[in-house]
Amino acid sequence: MILELLKYFAKYPTKAGVLNLFKRGESSIAGYAELLSFAQALPATSVMPGIENYVVASDIDSTKQLVAGFVGVPTYLMLDYGEIVSTPNQRNTLLDNMRLALTVAMRLSDTADLIEQGLASAQTLTLINELRAHLMADSRNSVLGTFVSEFISGQHTIVPFEWKDTSSIGWTLAFTMDATDMLDVSTLRRSLQP
Repeated sequence: MILELLKYFAKYPTKAGVLNLFKRGESSIAGYAELLSFAQALPATSVMPGIENYVVASDIDSTKQLVAGFVGVPTYLMLDYGEIVSTPNQRNTLLDNMRLALTVAMRLSDTADLIEQGLASAQTLTLINELRAHLMADSRNSVLGTFVSEFISGQHTIVPFEWKDTSSIGWTLAFTMDATDMLDVSTLRRSLQP
């Protein structure tokens, strides 16, 4: 599921921003080369060219280092994924809910004044709202497979984002993705039965 999310959200920032994630260029970890090939094959023009970079928040120190390396006044999309809650229904099927957070932020200089901060906040709010519109449009189109019943379902929240360590200001969209047996544990369970 994580790989599907990484690939899905890679269509929004610039291709160069996605390729910037692959600092090493190669790895012995299975799937790295496949993801790199996927990123290299992305279209030259992204869905939201106003978002320049892509960040996957899996390790705070590595994420901080990546964002600190952005030059100019760049924008970035940060994907953060959280817990998966599984609930069986009456048909003994698992209904999974996965918490996701998407942040669109702008890295400012350390000396940015209040007007610059306000402008960054306004611009990133516009971008997060556009991203939300794309997610809602894709929500029922099976963009992540037929098992995903709703990509952005029900209540979702947009909250201000400030990350002082990287001089970043933006907005975070927090939501739940609903899916039927997201990790396909039913098939795995059946394969383990004698």
